[in-house]
Formats: sequence, C-alpha cells, structure tokens
Amino acid sequence: SLLMKPETGRRPLILDIISKSGLDSYHFIESYMIDNYIKMYEDFSLKIGMNYVPTANNLLLEIDNELRPTGKWILRDLDKIWPDVIVMGKNEGPIEAFMQDFNASKFDLQSARARCVESYVISYKNQIFDKTLEILAKYDPLLTEDKIQILKNKINKRYSLLMEQYYGLKLKEDIAPHNFREIEKELIAQSQIDEKEPRKEIKNSENLKAFLDNKRDKIEWIEFAERKEKSEFYLTNYGLYEISDKKIVGLAIFNKDERAEYNSND
Repeated sequence: SLLMKPETGRRPLILDIISKSGLDSYHFIESYMIDNYIKMYEDFSLKIGMNYVPTANNLLLEIDNELRPTGKWILRDLDKIWPDVIVMGKNEGPIEAFMQDFNASKFDLQSARARCVESYVISYKNQIFDKTLEILAKYDPLLTEDKIQILKNKINKRYSLLMEQYYGLKLKEDIAPHNFREIEKELIAQSQIDEKEPRKEIKNSENLKAFLDNKRDKIEWIEFAERKEKSEFYLTNYGLYEISDKKIVGLAIFNKDERAEYNSND
C-alpha cells in the first residue's frame, strides 16, 4: 500500500522500483504482478492448501538495497489462514496444525476450502492488481487502456486455467466481485477425493455411528455437497470422508488423539 499511495507532493515509490527493474510498466506488471505472484499463489494456496489474505498491508514485494525487485512476494503475517484440509491431506500440507478439538468451527473448514477464490478476486485482483494499474496509468502515458485490458485478461486467463487444473472448474466467465460467491459454492460442491489417495472403506456399524455422532457433537464434522444417493465412508491417514455420487459430502479430520489411535491400529 505504501508503494501505491504517495505522500503529499511525492510520486509513488513503485515508479522508482519499476525503473530499477529495467522494465517498463507493462512488462513489470506482467512479470512481477502476474507471473511471479501467480506462482506464489499456486505453490502456497493451491498446492499446499494454505489459503491466505493478500491485503495491501499484508502482501510485500521484496526489493534489494537498490530498490530492484527480487521477484519474491512475502506475506507479512499468517494471522488469517483458511486451511484447505483436502489439499493438505492430498499433498502432505501442514494438516497437523489444524488437528484440534472443535476444528471445523474454529478454522471454518467448510468455507475455507473455497477461500482461494476470494483471496484472488477480492484481496489481490480487485484491491491490489487493478488499483496498481490505475495508479500507474496516471503517471505512465504508455500504459494505455488497451494495454491495461490486455494485462487484466492475462491474469484472469491464468487464474481460470488454475481453477480448471486444480479443481476441474471450467469457468464460463471471469471471476469477479459479482459472481465469486457462486463459484465458491460450485468449488465446494464439486470436491472429490483424489483417486490415488490411500483410503479404506468403512462399512456402516455402531462404531462408525458413534464416531460420527461424536464429531458432530463436538462441531468437528464438515458438511460439503448435497447428498444425492447412498453414501460411502472412507478412512484416510488424517480423517474420515463421506462420499456420495463421487463427491465429498462430508469430512471430519482427526484431532491429535484420534490420529495417534489411528496410527497405532494401522
């Protein structure tokens, strides 16, 4: 935010950083704010499951002593993390950090999976990316409206490809403030367990019923998609899935004691 909001009578510091980068405004945005940022977003959020809040106060661009950008983006703090436990379980993310009592309510695990959408469209695209273009256009006459639109189309296309690659969502239109909640709902409703993930089917039994009742009583059961037909239950090394029509309709991750008991009986 300090880069985009100059003090009275001074131009934004980001103009000096762009100059030091050796690029013009267009190619700086393309390289650092599209390519480099999307890589960090993919690595941290989509691959590990750590959905974060890239606000203007929290997202930092690393520069050296000469104001040259290094190409790295840094999150100042991880106070607000929305854990996607499905991704964490699949890709060995830090799921143990969220194996606490009352985890489904404490960490908002149901909506947390889809917060990668809000993270992009509201926190980054709308509040940082678009506003940076708006500021730069006031100082750089070469950054025309046509070029700005090309940059916006590029980042939206990159994001749409990621949604298809990681979640199987084929977006009919660009994600925007007016439609992102519907896309979040679709992402949750279409969640599937990875076919390669080790799991063991659990038949209906009194033990299963007792486990489910206990998780629901402790607010540790996560509701996902609507049940359309008979459900099946599968144990993984981090929790229990309920599957219906190949979709995840429910999930409970173990707490630390349950994880220890599961490993001891494996």
